[in-house]
Amino acid sequence: MSLEDDIKQWDDKSKHDISDIYARYSAADGFLNELLKIAIDPNCSEGATWLIKHALEQKVELNDDQINSFCELIKGALSWQSILHILQILPFIIVPKEHKHKMMAFVRDNTEHENKFVRAWAYNGLYELANTYPEYRDGLSIVFDAAEETEPAAIKARIRNVKKAIAKNWT
Repeated sequence: MSLEDDIKQWDDKSKHDISDIYARYSAADGFLNELLKIAIDPNCSEGATWLIKHALEQKVELNDDQINSFCELIKGALSWQSILHILQILPFIIVPKEHKHKMMAFVRDNTEHENKFVRAWAYNGLYELANTYPEYRDGLSIVFDAAEETEPAAIKARIRNVKKAIAKNWT
């Protein structure tokens, strides 16, 4: 069995099983590079993006080439779970200048996604990109205020957290 085979056999649900895959493969040389390669496969994207996110949560860092590969993932047809993982990864990386416009378009598009978790993390992504690239800050308060008027409670909670971060970091 390979990492790719194990991800393909994962049921896309069991956190225990995907965590077990991480435990078995994460120490291998090239683990993140392999994940980034197979994440473009629709049969692997959910598991691969979850594993990348999990690695970053464990304080593993992506190098510049890996970040560039990560930014390329947004070009593919992605499930809502893969989109969610990509958005949840943004706080762990600095999106390179050459990818910032494409990533911002991806994030903005997902503020209108049908899945509320994706929308919530897309609003967080707006903050993350604007935190790195101040030129994206103009008009964000209007976007967040409007979303607080129309979005469900889970998204409003994420936006309140973003506004707290803005007040703390942008003053």
